[in-house]
Amino acid sequence: MTASMLCRFRMSRSASTTSDPAATLITRVSDQNGLRRTCLVGQFRGAGHRQPRTHNYVGALPVLLLFNLVLASGAPVAAQSCGELGGDLCSQSGGCPALYTSLGQTWDPCNPCCQHQGPSCGEAGGDWCSQTGQCPAGSDSLGQTYDCNPCCRQHPQGQMNFTVYTGGGMSGGNVYANSSVIDNSSGCTHSAYWTQATIRSPSGRSASGQQSGLQAYASLPIAGEFGDYTITTSGNFNCSCGGLGGFGAGETVPVTPVPTSLYLVSSTKTGECNDYNRNRVYEVRDQFGNAMAQAGMTVLETWTTLNPNGCNVPNPQQGGGSTNNQGRFQDDIFLHGAAMCNPSPSCPSCSSTATQTIRVNGYNVGTRTVTWRCDDVTITP
Repeated sequence: MTASMLCRFRMSRSASTTSDPAATLITRVSDQNGLRRTCLVGQFRGAGHRQPRTHNYVGALPVLLLFNLVLASGAPVAAQSCGELGGDLCSQSGGCPALYTSLGQTWDPCNPCCQHQGPSCGEAGGDWCSQTGQCPAGSDSLGQTYDCNPCCRQHPQGQMNFTVYTGGGMSGGNVYANSSVIDNSSGCTHSAYWTQATIRSPSGRSASGQQSGLQAYASLPIAGEFGDYTITTSGNFNCSCGGLGGFGAGETVPVTPVPTSLYLVSSTKTGECNDYNRNRVYEVRDQFGNAMAQAGMTVLETWTTLNPNGCNVPNPQQGGGSTNNQGRFQDDIFLHGAAMCNPSPSCPSCSSTATQTIRVNGYNVGTRTVTWRCDDVTITP
């Protein structure tokens, strides 16, 4: 080395980064002729004594001749950084982890500099990176990659599509549910179906039925409890795309008393031949046979044409009214002044028949056959 050589460099790390209180730092620099040189920076005795700074050494100092011969102890150190060599992991443990290749020691310092092998989890088609050694439920393992242990990919989900019918209604004093399900799903296979139908009354009484397959039935007595009954259909199944799946739907069945029938409270006749009145008192009953003690329910009667009409009397006319606070009303059926029924001297014998239909609040509560004779009237039932 000539007296004009300039050894110019910048220290690559401070003394505070080494655990050896007498560590020797080596760096490579270029002289004025562009030749690579190895220059000994010096020794640090004790951590934290110096901070990095630029040093210039000029002159033909005999000690520099010695420094040109100094090499780093241990394995050779690459002049490039780990990143410049293509590494993506800077190890300090003396070795590289699985699926990494060692590129040797570098000055930055890496001991050694490591480069991954094979694709990343994303490049391998994974969508979940596990570090637990296994994949979560609903995922398949794609094996270990340099960034995941293992790399996982979720099962395809498919398209779930169920049509659920609760089939609720009332019959014979009961609320029922006749549930059925249609599986219109695609992309996955389903098996081991279970379906359950449940009915709840307004007070919380309940009944349910469960069975395998896609149908279920349940029934709950009304027992005089009116209001909205809730019906639900639910179920589960095994899905090839992701384990256990389920479906469900619900509806409300309103249970309210409606006029359904008439109960005959009394039947009284006044008058004689060809001049009488048959008074009948009816009580309105609901669909469960209970008296509907409601005032103001509308009562309407209609008639068919008389056939036969042996007494030659006019056809009966439509009538109407409303119930009292006991849910009752009166029906008067009479005969007066029929020409063929004039007593002479006894009451004649003839008959005329028509059909009477009575509706309460629009509900048909009964149809009766009415037959007039000169001395009385017969109503059946």
